[in-house]
Amino acid sequence: MRKVRVLLAVLAMIMTCACSKTVTLMNENAEITEFPDSAVSYAESLVADASDAEIGSGVYVNRITSAGGIEKTETMLFPVYCEGKLDCMILLEGDEEEVISEEDLMKKLNDNIDRWEFMLDVSGRKLLGVNNIETIVLSGDDELDELEKETIVKLQKLSIKNSRIGLMRQKLKTTTGNVVIGPDGQIYSADRIVVRFTEGEGNEKKKMFEKFCQGSFRRSIKSQSTYVFQVKPQSYSKLMEIVCEAEKLDYVVSAWLDKANQPHESSSNVDGKADR
Repeated sequence: MRKVRVLLAVLAMIMTCACSKTVTLMNENAEITEFPDSAVSYAESLVADASDAEIGSGVYVNRITSAGGIEKTETMLFPVYCEGKLDCMILLEGDEEEVISEEDLMKKLNDNIDRWEFMLDVSGRKLLGVNNIETIVLSGDDELDELEKETIVKLQKLSIKNSRIGLMRQKLKTTTGNVVIGPDGQIYSADRIVVRFTEGEGNEKKKMFEKFCQGSFRRSIKSQSTYVFQVKPQSYSKLMEIVCEAEKLDYVVSAWLDKANQPHESSSNVDGKADR
């Protein structure tokens, strides 16, 4: 009887070890069956000047685990369309918001967005898109480490399933005409200012800048450390006065006006300032 007990104990240990090494792989993003108010309001702030804008149904983004598996998270991803074309994607994680709007990526995803699985790396700082034959980096470091490569290969062998991202769409409220024209003829939003802060804690600086501009924080582009604030609609010259004063603040590296109708312009203009 003693030998039987010992054998059972050994088998139990083996099974426990086997279970602890089990790696969970998911080959599709779980769909979100409604349009949360937070996602809709954030999307509307991005395309306030567009004439025809929609938000598409979203998905929960998966995450690569330290064991090389893939698990579901509560991070949400929604596509935003202008005139029927994919304009940008918004990533919502708790109170954190990020817009992904690199033009070439949006063109690549536009016709087959549902054929990609979206996932974060272990740290949550990199967003990847994976389909059965290729991988793209939507935000964060472009280089893939060995864990990411190995996990992606395992996932692709499962044959990634189509998701329902973007399948359903809801109209967004927009306010056409809320723009100003600069001396160069460029059209800017009449109520948005973009800033880049110095390195360090961003939340405190966001609060300080909200108080400075008497406006509210709208969105950030983490990969480029830029922040967009909404202020009271006003003339080009008044907006530029705010920009000039903002650049005198010791926690601001640079500031500029947000170009209208093109949310991705905010990220592409991070090294320049609005024409004066």
